[in-house]
Amino acid sequence: MTKRLYARGSDGVVAIIEGGVTSDDYINSPLSYIDKVHFHSNFNYMKIPFIYTLQVDFPARIAAYQTSGGGKKGSATTYPVVSGSSATYAIGTHNLGYKPGALWFEAGGIGYSGNYPVQKNGVSVRLISLTLNTSTVSVYESYLTYNADLAAISKTFSVLVFKDPE
Repeated sequence: MTKRLYARGSDGVVAIIEGGVTSDDYINSPLSYIDKVHFHSNFNYMKIPFIYTLQVDFPARIAAYQTSGGGKKGSATTYPVVSGSSATYAIGTHNLGYKPGALWFEAGGIGYSGNYPVQKNGVSVRLISLTLNTSTVSVYESYLTYNADLAAISKTFSVLVFKDPE
């Protein structure tokens, strides 16, 4: 069916509807026709009160090695070991009092989700994810190194924080 835009000048209510009911029915009782209402200006929708765009500098992560042997009779042997850790980088505050939803992407439009691998060298890898709590927005980094270092890198992100409808 054709979608129609109705606007009532007396109070500024706007609706995008589908079907054959009169515009007053849609505008006055949108919940009665919710399957035909695509937009209604009296509905509460999510808002984006915070947009952060900034650069995060991730430091170099050095592969670890261990040496064993080399007593009186033999020579020491050095071999790589798996090592890793994590770090959190605060990028902004929202103080909404609850954990909001968010979208984030790198400059250039590359979207991220979950633990996203931003760097790999051999089997060494750096993963990042977005974390939110009731007041702050952070980037969480976790990494593992084995037999190869991870060089320092910088990434520029934009984060859109959503506010629940009121």
